[in-house]
Amino acid sequence: MNGVDDVESFDENNIILVVDEELLIIKGFDLKINKINTETGERYL
Repeated sequence: MNGVDDVESFDENNIILVVDEELLIIKGFDLKINKINTETGERYL
Protein backbone atom coordinates (compact mmCIF):
# COMPACT_ATOMS: atom_id res chain seq x y z
CA MET A 1 0.00 0.00 0.00
CA ASN A 2 1.50 3.35 -1.04
CA GLY A 3 0.80 6.91 0.11
CA VAL A 4 0.35 6.16 3.79
CA ASP A 5 1.15 9.24 5.87
CA ASP A 6 0.91 7.63 9.31
CA VAL A 7 -0.14 4.50 11.18
CA GLU A 8 -2.68 5.76 13.71
CA SER A 9 -2.95 2.38 15.48
CA PHE A 10 -2.93 -1.33 14.80
CA ASP A 11 -3.60 -4.66 16.43
CA GLU A 12 -4.47 -8.11 15.11
CA ASN A 13 -8.08 -7.08 14.32
CA ASN A 14 -7.79 -3.44 13.10
CA ILE A 15 -5.26 -1.26 11.31
CA ILE A 16 -5.99 2.48 11.18
CA LEU A 17 -3.94 4.43 8.63
CA VAL A 18 -3.83 8.08 7.61
CA VAL A 19 -3.87 8.28 3.79
CA ASP A 20 -4.09 11.65 2.04
CA GLU A 21 -5.42 13.27 5.25
CA GLU A 22 -8.22 10.67 5.53
CA LEU A 23 -8.52 7.69 7.88
CA LEU A 24 -8.45 4.23 6.33
CA ILE A 25 -9.68 1.49 8.67
CA ILE A 26 -8.83 -2.09 7.76
CA LYS A 27 -10.67 -4.77 9.74
CA GLY A 28 -9.89 -8.45 9.75
CA PHE A 29 -8.45 -11.33 11.68
CA ASP A 30 -4.79 -11.93 12.55
CA LEU A 31 -3.66 -8.76 10.70
CA LYS A 32 0.04 -7.92 10.58
CA ILE A 33 2.18 -5.10 9.21
CA ASN A 34 5.06 -6.97 7.60
CA LYS A 35 7.23 -4.06 6.44
CA ILE A 36 7.21 -0.26 6.71
CA ASN A 37 9.28 2.03 4.48
CA THR A 38 9.27 5.47 6.11
CA GLU A 39 11.01 7.13 3.16
CA THR A 40 8.39 6.17 0.56
CA GLY A 41 5.35 5.70 2.82
CA GLU A 42 4.91 2.07 1.70
CA ARG A 43 3.30 -0.38 4.10
CA TYR A 44 3.10 -4.13 3.48
CA LEU A 45 0.13 -5.74 5.19
